[in-house]
Amino acid sequence: MRELGYDEENLAIEFLNVPSPAEYPKAYQELVERHVNIIIALGTELALKSANAATRKLPIVMVAIDYDPFALGHVTSLAHPTGNVTGVYFQEIELPAKRLELAKEMMPGLQFAAVFWDSASEDQFQSLKKAGQDLGIRLFGVEIRNQPYNHSAAWEGIPAEYRGMLILPTSPVFFRYHPQIAKFTVERRIPAMFVFREWVDAGGLVSYGASITGLLARAAE
Repeated sequence: MRELGYDEENLAIEFLNVPSPAEYPKAYQELVERHVNIIIALGTELALKSANAATRKLPIVMVAIDYDPFALGHVTSLAHPTGNVTGVYFQEIELPAKRLELAKEMMPGLQFAAVFWDSASEDQFQSLKKAGQDLGIRLFGVEIRNQPYNHSAAWEGIPAEYRGMLILPTSPVFFRYHPQIAKFTVERRIPAMFVFREWVDAGGLVSYGASITGLLARAAE
């Protein structure tokens, strides 16, 4: 925003830190009550749904990371959105299969892998399972609940034959703790496939996906 000519003198950003996506509805309602001019709906579909529930008048800029806003009816066109919603869309659901393909290229003998997923990444897990069937890779999924997520306990519950690789989808909670997750995989010497390069910058093995910083820069524009 500063590069676009906005700074502390002509722009005020109201930021609410919520402990989990379940708090989104209340948070977006509070933003409307603060009389902001624009609302940013970042992350899961629940963010956009909560923003839409809070206002149909204020402009909403979405950064849709793990859902299809067109298929789900939030916008009538990706090229020319109608109503009060516009923004950028990361076509995440189409990429889990490619990550699994890359994982098999990296480890040609890969037949088993583990997947951590949570409530915000269940659709990605389902996409991974379908891709695994097509590629001959059996997946063992572990749903992680209750923040802060206990990755060590989740890993210990995975059968030994599935510990050859960890596939991690994206969610707001996973991204929030990406340094800790990357450190966990390094300490356990777990080959891991991530979504964003931030995990690799924090020490993880490899990622495949869009640039989250690029998406946010475009949302700023």
